[in-house]
Amino acid sequence: MRTFKEFVESNNKEAKEKLKTLKDVLEKQTDMSVESFLSEEDPFLFVKVKTENKILNNIQDINLGIKISSLGKRLIYRLHIGPKGASIGVAKNLYDEEDYVNKLSVNKNEIRSLKEIMEEVPNKLRKFLEKTYSNIKKKANKTPESELTSKDEFISQIIMNLF
Repeated sequence: MRTFKEFVESNNKEAKEKLKTLKDVLEKQTDMSVESFLSEEDPFLFVKVKTENKILNNIQDINLGIKISSLGKRLIYRLHIGPKGASIGVAKNLYDEEDYVNKLSVNKNEIRSLKEIMEEVPNKLRKFLEKTYSNIKKKANKTPESELTSKDEFISQIIMNLF
């Protein structure tokens, strides 16, 4: 019988392998930057998507990105200010376990199935951030300049009010 420590170490090793695979996929994207924290006790990735929009560049100045980590056997993501800063909103599943099981039943290969799922992740992250950026931009355009304090405080306030 496995001990609790062995169980946790096993899950941690599996999470690191999934995150490493995802890191390799994301690093191929020219519009994404990935910071890896795989050697942490609770390993994670911090992903940022580059943008050309001036308002959104100000948002990037406060290091807004997506933190991807594991929760049990699942990978989850959520909006984060900096890799070790405040998390914003609720965590979401990075991929559907049902999709993985379906691909596994077709491929009969765990690693290949996981890689296929991971290939879909960049677009999912882009869409998530585009929606977030769009909501921030709408909120920023509705806020009178007289209410603006510092750029960081303003953007942080907008982001916090989105969720």
